[in-house]
Amino acid sequence: MVVILFDTESTGLSVREDRILSIAAQPLAGGEPLNQFVRPEPYRQIPWHATKVHGIRWADVKDQPAWRIAGPRVWGWILDQRASPDDDVVLAGYNSQRFDTRLLMREFERLAASDWPAGHSALRRDRLRAVDLLRVAKDVFPNRKLVRSLRQAA
Repeated sequence: MVVILFDTESTGLSVREDRILSIAAQPLAGGEPLNQFVRPEPYRQIPWHATKVHGIRWADVKDQPAWRIAGPRVWGWILDQRASPDDDVVLAGYNSQRFDTRLLMREFERLAASDWPAGHSALRRDRLRAVDLLRVAKDVFPNRKLVRSLRQAA
């Protein structure tokens, strides 16, 4: 099993309508991190309220690859983190069950079959798991003040 810590930044808070602007990921056991900016398609302005949260502007992503190019690269990077094709992959992020994991999976689902490289090897969905570190913190630290402190620090 490989655990990958990850975070996304997006054009907004709708899993259905918004798009990933960046994804950062790091295998928990070490290794090369992933830092990928993405140009949203179809073209859309990045709302000011989103930029206020993450600081990403159109100028930061206009020359970056669209998700149809970046998505298969991200998927390939995830696959490359496994020691064997039978390894489970656990995506772990803060408050990720509510948003980041769902958005990432939705972006992968939007890709057409023609967007994937020839010979693409798949990670079976039953081998992909997600862990929300906020939920873990709430279980491990039932003291709500500590959980609020962790939220503010993130």
